[in-house]
Amino acid sequence: ELRILGNLSQDPVFVEAYATGQDLHTRTAAEVFDVAYDKVEKHMRTAAKAINFGLCYGMSSMGLSKRLKISEKEASIMINKYFNKYKGVKRYLDKSGTDAVRNRYSLTVSGRRRYYNMPPFDHPDRRKIKGRIERQGKNAGIQGSNADTIKEAMSMLVGRLEPYDARLILTVHDEVVVEVKDEQRHEVAQVVANSLIDGFGRYFNTIPM
Repeated sequence: ELRILGNLSQDPVFVEAYATGQDLHTRTAAEVFDVAYDKVEKHMRTAAKAINFGLCYGMSSMGLSKRLKISEKEASIMINKYFNKYKGVKRYLDKSGTDAVRNRYSLTVSGRRRYYNMPPFDHPDRRKIKGRIERQGKNAGIQGSNADTIKEAMSMLVGRLEPYDARLILTVHDEVVVEVKDEQRHEVAQVVANSLIDGFGRYFNTIPM
């Protein structure tokens, strides 16, 4: 999901981190806690991981404070530092939330739409519903595009498994499960891996799988 966010936002720090083989959570911790990359401690990386994934879901400073058991002010400072460094991510998330409200739908990378029901102006809960749609809109493009890539990978995989005594069983979130004869497992494992990489590459190439 973070690779997808990097591709969609084209954030230069995300792109650089992945291009140079850095761990994104460690890089984020270094930026948020103002320490050198090689001085990041475990608790810092854990906090940065919560920020990286949480903000993809529109998490607020209150949500982050509860998750990390810190004050809301401290959480707000961390989020501000994050967005100050990852300006491309902020632009993408803000635009995605605004577009979801304005257009009443979000788009995935393949063009699929997720629709929203926006109430009329005189609805008593309009502000609350608008906020919820904004949060959903920030994440819909990421999650929906993730689904696009794995569906593409599964489509490729079905054909590529034909020469083997193997079959695609199911998908679980961002993985696929394949049943295969024991003696073919190593070769088929590579076929599965290549299909996931190629399915992702069908839509994204700035930051590869």
